[in-house]
Amino acid sequence: MTKTRTELAAKNLFEAATVALVCHVNPDGDTVGAALALKAVLEKLSKTAEIFCDDFPYEKLSILQNFEKINTSSEKKFDLAVAVDFSETSRGGVSAKYFKHAKKTLAVDHHKGLQSNFGCALADSSAAATCELVYFVIRELEKLSGKPLMDDEVAKCLFVGLVTDTGCFRFSSVTARTMEVVCELYKFSFDASGIIFKMLSETSKPVFMLKSRVLAKTKFFFDDRVAVITFRKDDFSETGTSPENTEGVVQELIAIKGVDVAVSICEAGEKSFKISVRSSEKVDAADMLSFFGGGGHKRAAGARLSGYYEDVLDKILKACGDVL
Repeated sequence: MTKTRTELAAKNLFEAATVALVCHVNPDGDTVGAALALKAVLEKLSKTAEIFCDDFPYEKLSILQNFEKINTSSEKKFDLAVAVDFSETSRGGVSAKYFKHAKKTLAVDHHKGLQSNFGCALADSSAAATCELVYFVIRELEKLSGKPLMDDEVAKCLFVGLVTDTGCFRFSSVTARTMEVVCELYKFSFDASGIIFKMLSETSKPVFMLKSRVLAKTKFFFDDRVAVITFRKDDFSETGTSPENTEGVVQELIAIKGVDVAVSICEAGEKSFKISVRSSEKVDAADMLSFFGGGGHKRAAGARLSGYYEDVLDKILKACGDVL
């Protein structure tokens, strides 16, 4: 991360009167936490900031202030449209329309590769989460405004993003800089241990039953180096759950000794499947899914595929075979 890029991102935010904060499809804690933190800070600066997301975030994130103000659509035009936690405009889904109509555009992202043209981009794959980058942007905004902008709720939003995107700081993406940011966040008042439990451990009986049902049907391929779980419509209807309740289940598979690629195939609609991949250090998950227009990180990535389930599974297994 260069200081100049951070300063430019802060300058763009500071100079805009109206800002559209766009989360990526299938929103996670990082895109939502970063967007909510920026919204709170921009409103302190007397700016209009609205958050847009095609898919409403999962319920656990409702502990964050202004969660209920996340929108799915608006006909407004904005001075600045910000891609929060992505840099390929298609990842914004329908909400990508705000980039076309905004006077200026900005991307703040920690994923590999800047894939679309933005007027300004703070893209740094060495950051463990976009919330890590947003922390430094907020500090620059404090310098520009001469006002203290960090508070307990903003720190909480950033902490949620960092916890969820690093598996509670277990992933190899975590650096000394990441932990320095965490130390700064701990100076504010929020229930850090409670957040970690809620985000990574807490579950409900229906979700527990869904998880047990699906994991019991795990399939192994390529001499047990690939593990695949599948969520079908029947799994959701018979347990009273939904696709949003699949978050994090695939992580169970990569913990199995000898597994290099863990795959979750989730039926999200008619002939529509959400793919989540976790990998060992031997496989680049983002590169593996790039062929399908997906992306993410070296050890965690996602994509969407269309077609019949059997064909989708065949495509994924072929991709696995190509990287093993």
